[in-house]
Amino acid sequence: MYKNKEERIELIDEMRSTHALQEQDMNRKKLQRQDVQVAQHIQRKDTTREDFVDSILQTLEGEAIGDMFDYLSKELIRLQEERRIAAFAMLAERQRRLREADESGLRQVEERRRREQDELFKQMLQMTQTTVDTYLEDVILESTFETASEQARIEIQ
Repeated sequence: MYKNKEERIELIDEMRSTHALQEQDMNRKKLQRQDVQVAQHIQRKDTTREDFVDSILQTLEGEAIGDMFDYLSKELIRLQEERRIAAFAMLAERQRRLREADESGLRQVEERRRREQDELFKQMLQMTQTTVDTYLEDVILESTFETASEQARIEIQ
């Protein structure tokens, strides 16, 4: 056995050196693996920190955008309401002007009718006055004629 060992010593040395190299490689790989794991752990921590910061920023952005949309929505509603009120005011003003025009037209018709009636009344009053004057004239003339006739009869007798 010793003889076989001596004959194979070169192979044994070679295997030992190879085995030692493999152990060194394994140790080196183990160290590399640990370095990679540490790097991954650090990266996960950084990623987690970045994710946390991103989520906070997204939350703040979301709140700011939400507030802005809320403000813009309320402003839009206010402007629409303002336009609606302005339209109602214009419609009411138009109806008021139309009503005033109608009333003005009615007033003009009424004033014209009143002037016509006043003119008719004046004409009737003038006619009545003329009739009264004529009647009184006739009565006075008749009475004067009768009085003159009576006096003439009295004087003749």
